Amino acid sequence: MCVTDVVAMQFFRRSEDVSADMAEMSAEGRGITPSPSGVDPGPVTVKELFSNPELRRPLFIACNLAVIQQFSGINAVRLIETLFNVPCTAAQRQTISDGH
Repeated sequence: MCVTDVVAMQFFRRSEDVSADMAEMSAEGRGITPSPSGVDPGPVTVKELFSNPELRRPLFIACNLAVIQQFSGINAVRLIETLFNVPCTAAQRQTISDGH
């Protein structure tokens, strides 16, 4: 544990006693993360990912975020350009893709 780490933690926690937080982060860094039930579940299989309701919801959210993200970037601009037959020069496409 570095002195600057402790100072930073004290600043962000606005508390002088950050030893419990630092110990918890050190344990996480070593891979000793206790699960809420106290039992290490081990690796998750693909079958468990889809069959376990506790894992299905986060998977659904992550997949939907990835899909929604595709509609907020250059793919959306290209789709609109194609759907509405908007002529676009190479320079305009470059400007749009760079975000300027």
